[in-house]
Amino acid sequence: MVDETELDSNASANVILRPMRARTPIFLGLALTALVVTLGGQLTVPPVFLNHVQMVLPSPVYAEIRRSPFLKNEFSALDEHASTAQRDGLGAYTYTGIYLFGRHTYLECFETGTVSRPGESGPWQAGVVGFNLGIDDRSQLPLLRDRFAAEAGEPARIDITRRGTTNLPSYDSFSLASQKTYNAPGIDVSAIVKAYYADRITLDKQRDKIYAPDRLLKDVTAATVTVNEAELKNILELFRACGYAIRKEGEKQIASGPEVTFTLLPEKPNTPRILALDLSLNREKTGEQTYKFSANSELQFHGNSAKWTFTFPTERRP
Repeated sequence: MVDETELDSNASANVILRPMRARTPIFLGLALTALVVTLGGQLTVPPVFLNHVQMVLPSPVYAEIRRSPFLKNEFSALDEHASTAQRDGLGAYTYTGIYLFGRHTYLECFETGTVSRPGESGPWQAGVVGFNLGIDDRSQLPLLRDRFAAEAGEPARIDITRRGTTNLPSYDSFSLASQKTYNAPGIDVSAIVKAYYADRITLDKQRDKIYAPDRLLKDVTAATVTVNEAELKNILELFRACGYAIRKEGEKQIASGPEVTFTLLPEKPNTPRILALDLSLNREKTGEQTYKFSANSELQFHGNSAKWTFTFPTERRP
């Protein structure tokens, strides 16, 4: 279901988001070790980071986020723009989204019913959530694809996505060979790993043109989401392939990766889907501590952190 919507040449900021992030020398050493150390003759898993969280919102929530002076002027470098992409074997599609940028991660918001892609059953509805992960070295993607195929028990393929008027490759990703699109029937919450082409990635200093350190938002550090059984199975297969540490606490499944933790909650009958994002901040928030965007979204601040909770309708696509 997920699809990369980083800034492209059509975006107002005219730069490309970079999945790579500035890391400490210690972490760089660990990451390099992860790529070269072998166990049983095979490479160990490269670090897989969260790049952005994608969500389809009810129209009232989208509208209030779009016109919020606080979000645009104090919370983050907010931008709304249209993008064009084309995935091999799927065709071209255009979409418009709201983007709230942090240092290494960002939020991508769509309005319900406004995004559709060739080969899918219909427009994306409120409650569709995508966790977009990324690796720094594209040559490592086949390793993760093969691990994912082993976890899923069926073949997986690598897809190429192109974007903009130049139609140059933007990133590679992998998915099950049995799925034409990421939007498999009955699955609205999913995760995907992407590896970006070097000629489409800017330097960190160019990313600074987007990121606003004087705003509050720094990064997404955790996500809690309601999932059904099919969604849980697919997401855990991907997280295991990525080498995430997974544990169970009661009904919860918790997956921990580099700089992020995911908590997966079982879906209950006639209960709205919940998505809660834990955010790190660049500074402590003073003044007003709670912001509501329609009746289905609330942003609460707690010192140097915040939690943004979204509630989605109980009825979604089949």
